[in-house]
Amino acid sequence: MALIVFSAVALWPHVSATSMTQRKVALWIGDGYFRDQAGSSNLVQLESDITNHHVSFLFTFFASIRENGTIDTDVGKDLAGPVIGQLHAYGVKVIAVMDGWGPDFPGTLRAGYALDLRQPQVRHAIAVSAAYLITFGFDGIQLDIEGVKCDLLQCQGPEYTQLVSEVRQRINVVINGFTPYLSVDLPPRTGSICEAANPWVRWADYAAIAQYVDAIIPMAYDSNFFYWLCASSVTYGGWVGAVADYALDSVQGTGAMVLVGVPSGRTFESLTDALHEISTLTSRSLQGVTVFMYSYASNELDQNEWNALDSFLIS
Repeated sequence: MALIVFSAVALWPHVSATSMTQRKVALWIGDGYFRDQAGSSNLVQLESDITNHHVSFLFTFFASIRENGTIDTDVGKDLAGPVIGQLHAYGVKVIAVMDGWGPDFPGTLRAGYALDLRQPQVRHAIAVSAAYLITFGFDGIQLDIEGVKCDLLQCQGPEYTQLVSEVRQRINVVINGFTPYLSVDLPPRTGSICEAANPWVRWADYAAIAQYVDAIIPMAYDSNFFYWLCASSVTYGGWVGAVADYALDSVQGTGAMVLVGVPSGRTFESLTDALHEISTLTSRSLQGVTVFMYSYASNELDQNEWNALDSFLIS
């Protein structure tokens, strides 16, 4: 999974207020970038996009979270450090994504482990791992934890919020004049009736989580399972807009940004339609969007999509 993020507000405490009025673009790619050789097609394309489309932030999947909270990554500081330095030379901020997969849906066929965040040692291990990744030279952390323990009535929402607060506390040190960035991917919510029978959606307490992060990213792209479950409960064509409005309402007064996840070319709804929907259906100015892609190399945005994104930057 890969993504592109557009934000209207600066992510870094040391950025001036003047620069905060400009929307910014970021890319989310796999960790293969850290292993590719100089001159490879992936690097050349990435570097071209960074320079031609005003890319400011790069989110890279870098570490899988094991069931005990430790991380699995085969890329060390010796490989990551020089690449991060190269990207910094382009003026981009590089964020390490920590991925926790394997949602626990009782009564379903979805396989895989789920993190038991009731265990203090699991939360502690995740927070320590996040702080360790910062020492690689990353500018921040993004938590993409999509597997938490559930029963038939609820999932571990309060425990997830506690985890986010512990990660924030662990990485909340000033490095080179700024505090590391923290964001979270969350299941999309609209407040619609479909959530009543869907505890894995309801567990995400946007307002509580937003107190500890720089940004929340509701995963509203329509390839997501919850699109098919909940999109029919809002007016069709208004799904992404409904998610955006719910999130903006939820984070008011917290200072967190909302960077709504919108579809890539592999999904039912086009990227350009989603951008138009956000522009016309959200009740207030949205700070940014996150375009999820599945393979940076094989699922390139076409020129029309880049044009739509560039227009969104200045709209």
